[in-house]
Amino acid sequence: MYNVKANAIRKKGAIHVTVFGDLPDSCYEARIADKYPGGNITYPKDPGSAQVFIEETQKPATGPCQDVLVPWVSQVEIPDKVHNEVTIFINSKSNPITKTQVQ
Repeated sequence: MYNVKANAIRKKGAIHVTVFGDLPDSCYEARIADKYPGGNITYPKDPGSAQVFIEETQKPATGPCQDVLVPWVSQVEIPDKVHNEVTIFINSKSNPITKTQVQ
């Protein structure tokens, strides 16, 4: 995914995160696969930020792909009153793509 950006706003004890990006071509798809806290991810020690995990995959071949960047956007709500930063990961739990401050 290219040009990944995120907006994060805290409202009533939750962080509302909107993630924007561009998929490489029309044969790719993406989805928010998990979040921290409030998802399936756990840590022995808090990592210091809320986190969003995006899974990007190629769709099964059903025809030719359009060779253009495809805009993608998705949202997730993270129950979190503590963290002031959100880290975005794509297809990896160890290599962050971007970080954004919670407003």
